[in-house]
Amino acid sequence: MNRAEYRRLDATALAAAIREGAVSAEEVQALAQTALLDGQSAYNFLAEHYPDPDPAAEGPFRGVPMLFKDAGAHQAGRAQQAGSTLLSGHVTDSDTAVARRLRAAGLVALGRGRSSELTYHTSTESAAFGPVRNPWNPGHSAGGSSGGCAAAVACGAVPIAHATDGGGSIRMPAAWCGLVGLKPGRGRVSWGPDLDEALFGMAAEHVLTRSVRDSAAMLDLLVGSEPGDPFAVAPAEGSFAAALDLPPARLRIGLVVDPWLPGCPVDPALGDAAHTVAALFADQGHAVEPLRITLASEAWLDAIAATWCSQLAAWVAAASAATGRRPEDHLEPATLACFRHGVKLSAVDLNFALLALNGVRRSVAAQIASYDLVITPATATTAPPLGLYSPAQPVDDALAWTARMFRPAPFTALFNTTGQPAIALPTGLSAARLPIAVQLVARLGEEALLLQAARVVEQAFPFACTPLEA
Repeated sequence: MNRAEYRRLDATALAAAIREGAVSAEEVQALAQTALLDGQSAYNFLAEHYPDPDPAAEGPFRGVPMLFKDAGAHQAGRAQQAGSTLLSGHVTDSDTAVARRLRAAGLVALGRGRSSELTYHTSTESAAFGPVRNPWNPGHSAGGSSGGCAAAVACGAVPIAHATDGGGSIRMPAAWCGLVGLKPGRGRVSWGPDLDEALFGMAAEHVLTRSVRDSAAMLDLLVGSEPGDPFAVAPAEGSFAAALDLPPARLRIGLVVDPWLPGCPVDPALGDAAHTVAALFADQGHAVEPLRITLASEAWLDAIAATWCSQLAAWVAAASAATGRRPEDHLEPATLACFRHGVKLSAVDLNFALLALNGVRRSVAAQIASYDLVITPATATTAPPLGLYSPAQPVDDALAWTARMFRPAPFTALFNTTGQPAIALPTGLSAARLPIAVQLVARLGEEALLLQAARVVEQAFPFACTPLEA
């Protein structure tokens, strides 16, 4: 197997090649190590490189290389600093459930992909590591906060990488880098043992991939509760990967092209992509109709800022106590403004914010209850130039920064609030040759249907190229 062949294969195909003896796991590791170092030189996506990774377990993906994000799931004895100098030198002392399951599947971690500082920002640009560059155009952002992992998968360095999503941090980088980005529904993948529910139930963990079948296969491996989880989600009937072999039953689909936030104009090419995908489903006999979601957007944004900033403040306070470092000496300006906002919030303020989010959840649920699937543009813009959303710039306050972060990606975070599963899928390239993507959203517990619908889109709009082949 040569470098070009390695870069073209998704994780499922690579695992099959290793299993069938067409290539050895050792050969794959050598190709991946070279690809990682070459990609790092061009796109700056690594927080850490493991030249001597743990040996592969005898799982279905034995020998397939991957990256962990520099936040969330972690392996015992490995560093993790969440993109911040505040946590430089921090080493974790245990495996998380997701890390255990990925290792048991046979995946081999070759390092950590860079995160925006404390997973907070739209673009992965940090004082700790510098900007992650988009492989489609190195002057543009790879997205946040999982931008390092997205860039690594997009350039073909690894076929799969861990990611987290509290407001779009799987789907936004996927959209801007031409990848498949599935955010599972609330509670589907355990955060144990570190957390019960991350970001008050709004955050999810999964992976970034180059194919729907890889996303489905990984979900089969990662689902399930752990002892001490606050609740358990009923297991799906059958395998998510096997569900891809079945076409979705006739669906009622709502098409949303207008964002529910003011000041977030949608690039016509992205709106057209959503219309094109809707037409695809209509041509296949599904019922498709326009849908407009309305909500108290200002109250929702205030509540998002309160919940995000309060959790950020707790995280920073714990890190500061453990390291003896002052936040003022280590946090970037935008992160520091959000930390200060979180410190000022009272328990009463947080509870009012949670009540506001509940109100939005109930309202949106009522508006879309009759739909099996919702289609939106994945983002409002294609990948923006680096620097536009850098947390190094001075900001007025946390509320202004929160609103600014959502301008290029207003469609994702609402479904973190509702907890519904959602997926970003590439459909083509813009005139500037940057990826265009749509988002599909299903009801809670309907990941199988969501993946079936995603497979329909993937088959109609194949996007198997990497930037160097486009």
